[in-house]
Amino acid sequence: MRKQWLIRGGFGAGGAILLCVAGAGLAQTPTLDLKPGLWQITSTGSMTGTPPIPPEVLANMPPEKRAQAQAMMQAAMARASEPQVAKNCVTEEQLRRGLNFGERPNPSCQRKIVTNSSSLLVVHEECAGARPMVGDFRFTAIDHETMKGDINVVMGSGADTTTMQRNLQGKWLGSDCGDVKPKD
Repeated sequence: MRKQWLIRGGFGAGGAILLCVAGAGLAQTPTLDLKPGLWQITSTGSMTGTPPIPPEVLANMPPEKRAQAQAMMQAAMARASEPQVAKNCVTEEQLRRGLNFGERPNPSCQRKIVTNSSSLLVVHEECAGARPMVGDFRFTAIDHETMKGDINVVMGSGADTTTMQRNLQGKWLGSDCGDVKPKD
């Protein structure tokens, strides 16, 4: 059975930090040996640098709107140091085909699997474009019901750079997802 985990961090609506689990394009066996069902992922870390708003977007905003957007992003970056907890329902089918919880990969991104075993997955990803990104993702299956991970991402370039670092702890809560629906 193929089981793949790649947990990505990014900005969602309102500038909140969201964690998504994605594994599209990582179809190499073996993969992390984890159970399907309800998972709780707790993440801690930091986000520093320039708020991730493309300069061309800021340039087209009226000054008061630009100041409001920048303040909102700075506040979201400050909240990035607060622990984040997310619950995800992971199905057997998602594990079999590779997980993708709502995040569609950027076509300019290139992923390279550095290490892929039943206990360790290391992925390096680089994205080109207006807001380039380089990320390193390391996930360890402690056992079938426990995982941990580290995410290090640099978005942008030069003076317009945002750095995100997250540490993850995942635990399997049970085979029944209750009212948490799988995301595809």
